[in-house]
Amino acid sequence: MQLSEIDLNLLVSLNALLQEKSVNRAARRVGLSPSAMSHALSRLRHQLDDPILVRSGRLMMPTPRAEAIRGPVQRLCINLEKVFNPPQAFDPATLRRTFRIHSSDHITSVIGPRLDSVVTRTAPGVSLHFTAIGDDPIGPIRRGNADIAIHTFKTIQPDLHRRKLLEDHLACAVSLNSAFIDGRFTLARYANAGHITVEPSSESDQNIDKMLAGYGLRRRVARKVSSTLEALYLTCTSDYVLTVSASMAQEMVKSLPIALLPTPIPLDSYSSYSQIWHRRNEMDAAHSWLRHTIAGVAHTLPRLKQSGGLPPLPPQR
Repeated sequence: MQLSEIDLNLLVSLNALLQEKSVNRAARRVGLSPSAMSHALSRLRHQLDDPILVRSGRLMMPTPRAEAIRGPVQRLCINLEKVFNPPQAFDPATLRRTFRIHSSDHITSVIGPRLDSVVTRTAPGVSLHFTAIGDDPIGPIRRGNADIAIHTFKTIQPDLHRRKLLEDHLACAVSLNSAFIDGRFTLARYANAGHITVEPSSESDQNIDKMLAGYGLRRRVARKVSSTLEALYLTCTSDYVLTVSASMAQEMVKSLPIALLPTPIPLDSYSSYSQIWHRRNEMDAAHSWLRHTIAGVAHTLPRLKQSGGLPPLPPQR
């Protein structure tokens, strides 16, 4: 027999009959009349091909089949109630779940430490798995391989939702021993310096080169590396200039011997970063909590502008 052929209302009546062993008491338990419960018992006997309850003197006694299914039927009714009852109030402190976040190393280094601190304090049972975002940042979200992706999304499809997190800008990272920390970081000195870039070339690098070309200048790329973190570490021990995300470099200033200088050319906003998720997760309480937590963390980041707003330069060593 297929589930579609079964009247699930009979399951409620069956559970009441097996628990009460009385048509009248079972009827009161589920709010039916005795005649309606008697009719339900008749239908159950037909479907199960078993009397279920048989009279023994003034009592009704369950058959062996009825005794065998009593526990499973009760558990089914309890689980059905859980399905249709309103969800319990969400409490992140009791949550046990793993979330997969796709992002670049840049975003992970900026948001990751703050997010880790909040989650560890408020939801110790939550695991966060950060993975590198690839050429197809949306595919894993649609396939269910990622819960959230954080990237620069110019357009998204209707099955996705987006929330803006931060507007990033460019700054120049240099070693604390750099000669450029003298207050005269001019456009000419910027162009003539040795530069570090990250491969593959980003849109911001292309914009820098176009801007310099407009002034009749061209920068010399002395070193190319494969990640922004690698570039920052190389900056510490060299005379090179790294034009980099200001928010990322601001985090690294805390632990690396580098300083941040405003870019000497009027660069536009570096990137606008957003988090996206699939609409199937829109109403999930735990997923909503994580999205709001990420947005809250991003809101606490320093709002650095292209010029000004940068931290004071540390004393030269």
